[in-house]
Amino acid sequence: MQCKAYAYTCDVSNENQVEELADKVYREVGDVDILINNAGVLPGKPLLELTNKQIKRTLDINTLAHMWTIRQFLPRMLERGEGHIVAISSVAGILGCSYLVDYCASKYAVIGLMAALQEELYEMGRDEQIQLTVICPSTMDTGLVQNPKTRFPSMLPILNVDKASDIIINSILRNKRLVVIPTIVHVIYKISNLFPPQVPLLLQRFLDYTIDPNIK
Repeated sequence: MQCKAYAYTCDVSNENQVEELADKVYREVGDVDILINNAGVLPGKPLLELTNKQIKRTLDINTLAHMWTIRQFLPRMLERGEGHIVAISSVAGILGCSYLVDYCASKYAVIGLMAALQEELYEMGRDEQIQLTVICPSTMDTGLVQNPKTRFPSMLPILNVDKASDIIINSILRNKRLVVIPTIVHVIYKISNLFPPQVPLLLQRFLDYTIDPNIK
């Protein structure tokens, strides 16, 4: 099977650039069937050591960029009566992690964004036409996290990009709503939340599946 790929450069945190890119894609390629929001930054520093500029950049790229792309591509999906929007969030969007205060805030927001959008589509009677998928991977070997830690690597590994990509593609094709990678993290999270609030925190600290701060 042969296909043609198109590559574009865009600062997704800039709504004007996103609008210009969307117009260009429509002119040169055509309609977009699947929108995958994947851009992300991770300073990996304690909150009090982050600059205001770093915090704003994290939220602009990790969260607001989703808003800008969805606002550009969703209308045409609605016109066509079909489409799929995929948001790459993170395990840090369901669990708080030290040295990731800004990052966690941005990823929690993505999950909330997609949940609310799902309800808006339902109110419009379009939730069966427009599919939404949220992916929450744990730490991956992409270099984004410089100092990942895991006490039990056989159970909670640092994810391989190729393996994670296969899971993500399969999840999109199956129209899954929320996918946590690896699955064991989701299971632990769900079970631990049946207990008093202190229990999930103690379990998370025991597993020590986190990062050391980036020192620069």
